[in-house]
Amino acid sequence: LVWRPLLDVPRSTLLAYARAHGLTWVDDPSNADSGFSRNFLRNEVLPLVESRFPGAAAGLARMGRLCGEAAGMLDELAALDLAALRLPGSRRLGREAALRLSSARLRNLLRFMLLEAGEAMPDEDRLREIERQLRSPGAVEGLCLPVGGSALCVYREAWWLALTVAGWIVSVAPPAGVD
Repeated sequence: LVWRPLLDVPRSTLLAYARAHGLTWVDDPSNADSGFSRNFLRNEVLPLVESRFPGAAAGLARMGRLCGEAAGMLDELAALDLAALRLPGSRRLGREAALRLSSARLRNLLRFMLLEAGEAMPDEDRLREIERQLRSPGAVEGLCLPVGGSALCVYREAWWLALTVAGWIVSVAPPAGVD
C-alpha cells in the first residue's frame, strides 16, 4: 500500500511552504528526464494543457481520485456478486444466476476473478468474447476457455475459474454430482 497524502498539493505550494520554513529537499534528477512517459506528461504535456485550460491539472487529479473510488466500489460489488453466486458447499458459481447480471456487471465480476487469480487482464474484445461464450446456451454441455494460466470452465449450471498448467486443468475436480 502506497500512501501519498500530498499528491493533490501543487508543487508550487509545497516549494513555497518548504522555503518559508527553511526546509531542504532532494531533487531526483531522473524526474527531469522527459524520456520517461510520466515525466514527459508532467514536464511537457500538463503545463501546455494547463496554459490553455487553467485548472486542468486539478480537474485531472480530481478525476483520478473519483476513478479510484469508483474502482473500489466496483471491486466491492464484484465481491458481493461472487458471494451471492457461490453454490452452497462449493467454490463454483451458479451460471443461471450469473446470466441474470447485466453485461457490465458480469464483465466486472470476470475482471475481479481474473485479478484475484493473478491473471493479466484480457483486452475488452477478449473479455466480451468470454462473456458471450459463458452466456451461450451450448456452454452447459461443457466449456473450457483458456485465459492466461487459468481457464473459465462451465459444466451444466456451474462455472468456475480453474488453474491450468501447460494447458491442462489442475486445480478443480468436476462439479459435485457429476460422474
